[in-house]
Amino acid sequence: MVALRTRMRAHLWKWWEDLPPDSGWPAFFADCPRPAFHNIPADVTIENGAPVWPGRLGAQHHDAPEGSHICRAFEGLGPEDVRVVVLGQDPYPAIENATGRAFEDGIRDAAGKALRPALRNLGKSASTLAGGGQEGPICSPRPGRAAAIRAHFDSLRDRGVLFVNASWTFTMPDDAHKTAHRTLWQPVTSYLLSQFAGAARPPVIFLLLGKDAQAVFDQLGLKGVRDIRHVHPTSRGARFFRGETPLGRVNDALQEVGEEPINWWPPAEPGA
Repeated sequence: MVALRTRMRAHLWKWWEDLPPDSGWPAFFADCPRPAFHNIPADVTIENGAPVWPGRLGAQHHDAPEGSHICRAFEGLGPEDVRVVVLGQDPYPAIENATGRAFEDGIRDAAGKALRPALRNLGKSASTLAGGGQEGPICSPRPGRAAAIRAHFDSLRDRGVLFVNASWTFTMPDDAHKTAHRTLWQPVTSYLLSQFAGAARPPVIFLLLGKDAQAVFDQLGLKGVRDIRHVHPTSRGARFFRGETPLGRVNDALQEVGEEPINWWPPAEPGA
């Protein structure tokens, strides 16, 4: 066994080198504090060689989704393109699902492979907003589903939506490890949110899904920001579907600041 803080120092050595080099992200994160390795309790341990996911760029686990890595969320858009930050909680607790973009399920096409509930419920919400009320092709277990999911998240990226989690990495689904990863990434995530909150341009809209994402945001004490709060898509008792859809509330906020609403649905089809 090895201390998790030691494992994470090795895994995240120069993590910023995984940012897209020909974008504004390296400059955006230039003054970002380092992950808080020292704040992980010394008694939180992990087996030697145990996987951390998402992996590093070019060094993904063999079970990982195509193109997954810790900085996947920043590919294809620059800081100046971001209009909405969707903040989740943790990466999916399975290597085969976590891509590096919050809520995107990277599961490969396979019979009997169910979609993660968080994405399924977001898909239902987006479809309902568009008047469909159906899950649509990204949720159906048909051939090409994985490509459809990637294309859908790419299309939202192209509309200025950045999907990030409060914690960027995962190792084990127990409370000690989850808390350790959130503590580890807190300086980086806080920096990211603060930079967008203070941007001198049309204000970025923050969609905070779940109490953990909201707690990270609240610790910053930001003033004058436009944040939309909603329960996590996996909340019990179908609470996510009560009241106005959070995606609709984001569009209302965008229009209030003179920005075009986002077409959250239908998802883009491969080859379309």
